[in-house]
Amino acid sequence: GEPLLQAEALADTLCLLKQKHIATCVDTAGDVAWEHMERAAQYCDLFLYDIKAFDAALHKKITGADNGRILDNAGRLAAMH
Repeated sequence: GEPLLQAEALADTLCLLKQKHIATCVDTAGDVAWEHMERAAQYCDLFLYDIKAFDAALHKKITGADNGRILDNAGRLAAMH
């Protein structure tokens, strides 16, 4: 499942891991509210970001969903690091 759908629990867990000097990673499809991703990013060393397709039409054909928020979040995340 998408860990960022449990944003509060994820951020709390990542924070605890960082306090114990344990490296953290989140595997995400990126189709979540930016606020969820931004909060997790404070404690995350690495994001594994699953982009099915950059082309909007192809992404819609493959997944049935729009990729606008996914690409926007990827860009915002890249700008943070």
